[in-house]
Amino acid sequence: GQLQAAPNQIGLNSPDGAIVDSQNNIYIADFGNNRVRKMDFATNTISTIAGTGENYDFPQNPTTALLAPIYHPKKLLLDSQSNLYISTEKGLILKVQPNGNISRVAGLPLESGGILANQAPALNIAMSNPSGLAFDESNNFLYVSDTGYNRIVRIDLTNNQADVIAG
Repeated sequence: GQLQAAPNQIGLNSPDGAIVDSQNNIYIADFGNNRVRKMDFATNTISTIAGTGENYDFPQNPTTALLAPIYHPKKLLLDSQSNLYISTEKGLILKVQPNGNISRVAGLPLESGGILANQAPALNIAMSNPSGLAFDESNNFLYVSDTGYNRIVRIDLTNNQADVIAG
């Protein structure tokens, strides 16, 4: 797939989530293409900012967001520091920093050793098909609507702990 083109020249495939930043750029979770796109109205372009297009599992030691496979990105969230959070169908929560580095901040599928519990380290908690993200910046909490397991998970990004708070 193309990395950058005019908006009507990029074929989106089942876009799932979209958000707008402070410069009115639109970020799109391009679910079927395994990518996250950025639509820039100032330049009238849409570009890939994360994902390779491959549907592989997220690597243990990724380098940059453009070199990391992202299996079915779903929902997106931007914090005030311009970090982009991405939920994936497999239950991962990824963070793309403004410099392009990407990391997993929470989630591990059961089949990969994830823990289905009410409390667990954020990197080990199993989540499935998370369909919503919300951020409480004053407490550094990321809330995840864990649709597959019918619950709300609070991720404390300061101590990397996950707690089920509802469901």
